[in-house]
Amino acid sequence: MFEPIRALGFASNFMRYSYDFVPVNEAGKMFQGKEENNADFFGFGANLYAAGNGKIVAAVDDKPDNRSFDESQLATNPMVLWGNYLVIDHQNGEYSIYGHIKQGSAKVKAGEMVKQNQIIAQIGASGSANIPHLHYELQNGADTKAEGLPSYFRNFQRVLGAKTQNIKLGQIDSGDIVQRQ
Repeated sequence: MFEPIRALGFASNFMRYSYDFVPVNEAGKMFQGKEENNADFFGFGANLYAAGNGKIVAAVDDKPDNRSFDESQLATNPMVLWGNYLVIDHQNGEYSIYGHIKQGSAKVKAGEMVKQNQIIAQIGASGSANIPHLHYELQNGADTKAEGLPSYFRNFQRVLGAKTQNIKLGQIDSGDIVQRQ
């Protein structure tokens, strides 16, 4: 494990299969206007959907979308990395983490049940986000002591230059450009 991470008390690789999703326009650009303005990003405020059925076990959405966090809190609350976040227990040993959600956008609360494809929040820029995006990961637990699990996605297109490849079920690799079918 990377020593600075171990020094913070992390003993697992909870982000092993994590994703950072950044919506772009047809030209592949992330924003129009100024990069400093969250609202200029095409994804800022875009709806987030539950990856699967489950129970919300953690919901935080009171942190500002200021792309920063108090690093001194990492030792006692490692989830501060995500700023605002939701955790869904899929009740099969898998937990989805949605990080950097927009302040005040959570449509669900801890203890509520959700259905796959239900709108649960919006993309934001809270916590350690350097730009507005969704941090998504699947784990075998609800916090940073868990191990990351591979995620599989349904019905998407992988963009390969001028061509697209329809994927019924598959993984997304680092650097892939994907879109919903």
